[in-house]
Amino acid sequence: MQPQAVEFVDPEPADARPYVAAFGCPVRFGQPRNRLLLTNRDLEMPLLSSDPVLFDMHQRVIESRLVRLGHASTGQRVTEEIIHRLHLGEPRREDIASSLAMADRTLQRRLREEDTNFQQLLDDARRDLAQKYLAEDRYTLG
Repeated sequence: MQPQAVEFVDPEPADARPYVAAFGCPVRFGQPRNRLLLTNRDLEMPLLSSDPVLFDMHQRVIESRLVRLGHASTGQRVTEEIIHRLHLGEPRREDIASSLAMADRTLQRRLREEDTNFQQLLDDARRDLAQKYLAEDRYTLG
């Protein structure tokens, strides 16, 4: 996989050469989002590091929570989105808000009204998943 371009929200470092060397394509800083521009061919490639067992476990957690939720609060909906996305890396609050069809500030306000915040929900989701992993005999601490 070879990105066509890479963008970072961070300001440009004093020496951007390591970034260009690592990605082998144009690298832009100070952008609105962190992004990789990939070709369709790259996007259609199978994910070699995917873990179907881990994905199935995440899916079961999501489905069991959905059954319990019924009419979910904003915090519960955010937690479900977090769990659904964790296998892809750390989810961003802005992306979660977008997937719930609300502005980031609206999400923050609603979570504050529920006396919680995104970081707390992210930490709780990680803890819950870790407990489930530890309860599974087939997984080791390694």
